[in-house]
Amino acid sequence: MPTDVEFGMDDAKRRRAISAYYALCTMMDGHVGAICATLEETGLAETTSVIYTSDHGEALGERSHWGKSNLYGECTQVPLVMAGPAVAAGATCDTPVNLIDLAPTFLSAFGLAETGLRGRSLFEIAGAPPDPARASFSEYHAVGAPSGAFMLRKGRWKYHEYVGYGFELFDLASDPDERINRADDPSCSEIVAALRGELRCIVDPVAADRQAKADQRAATRPPPADRHDTTRPRADHKLLIVPHRTLDAGGNRSRRSTVTPRDFAPLHTAAATSPQRRHPTRAAAESNRGAALRD
Repeated sequence: MPTDVEFGMDDAKRRRAISAYYALCTMMDGHVGAICATLEETGLAETTSVIYTSDHGEALGERSHWGKSNLYGECTQVPLVMAGPAVAAGATCDTPVNLIDLAPTFLSAFGLAETGLRGRSLFEIAGAPPDPARASFSEYHAVGAPSGAFMLRKGRWKYHEYVGYGFELFDLASDPDERINRADDPSCSEIVAALRGELRCIVDPVAADRQAKADQRAATRPPPADRHDTTRPRADHKLLIVPHRTLDAGGNRSRRSTVTPRDFAPLHTAAATSPQRRHPTRAAAESNRGAALRD
């Protein structure tokens, strides 16, 4: 659902939002620079590997959308910058990578390996010949999405599939901004079929969508009714006490009101995530929360 409507006709507010976003990028650049400078000052730069990346992108008004929560490049592409003794200075790599490649990368930095991990060490990828046709995969299920969303990028083609909805195909060579859906183009039917088949070698979209919705329903299901009197404090409850104050005629706090048992309530906590902001650098890395590349 487009979120740009929240700005209405206020273009000045849009500009402030964009400026604030780039200010955050500048702040992050400064923090990364401070870390790298400290590594140099302490003599640790020659034995330390640094990887700068993010978990998702930022639409920043593209397609009348702000935030993340979709499969287009502005939301799935993330920065990926590496430095260290095993990384050639100033080099670039044209092989698409996924954030799932980070786990084997961390292990390889210490001379370790785990054959059960999906993905491939970024150090290994950077030292190998470019492989532009390497697949990138992402999926999205959160924030009340009506359908699971699945993405497969391979070479010049990028395929999106939504359970119960139409699918999309983009030719990144001629349409890098993903504006022209080629999914119904007869000349692309074989490409669609091939990418649909390859996607199903990674995940069953229908089964994954069904499982995600079941998990979401279970997570949001209210707890069973408490048979005890919840108006009184209990030993097995964490209690949050909110003191009450009243104001006198002049609007000044005058006295603390009496706290009764009804002022006690169970304190419940829930897990939450804080979205990260996307660095403006466009990289070939594709990612999303929950994404898993099944090699």
